[in-house]
Amino acid sequence: MPNQASNQLIDKTELWTQEELLALWPRSGSLSGQDGSQSGPNSLGVTGIQIDSRLVQAGDLFVPLSAPWAQRDGHDFIASAVEAGASVYFCAQPPQMTSRGIAVPDTFDALNELATASVKRALGAKRVALTGSSGKTTLRAWLEHA
Repeated sequence: MPNQASNQLIDKTELWTQEELLALWPRSGSLSGQDGSQSGPNSLGVTGIQIDSRLVQAGDLFVPLSAPWAQRDGHDFIASAVEAGASVYFCAQPPQMTSRGIAVPDTFDALNELATASVKRALGAKRVALTGSSGKTTLRAWLEHA
């Protein structure tokens, strides 16, 4: 039986505003590139994070990885990621910057910093630990519906 949820449009939640991303990398300045264009700090929010330009969807942050983390330099695929709808991207090679780029020293380190910031931001959320020898999965399922 096909999953009915897969046939419905999913409303993507904004994970980060461009203003929040710029606050994490203040040396990047504004979202401005070699082309002289500018993008307002809250003009496009980030609704997903992607390291593969072929999988980028509208609203995603594209993180172009390079060796040793990737076989090819992801900076070569920035244009296709933007064309696919990336709202913003990290860039460690400033000559390739456009209005949606955030300059970072190293894209892999920036991805790690973003993950750390995400965890710190989530620490304010309530967390529950389920322990014991039986019943954890059932209780977890019940809690999902509560």
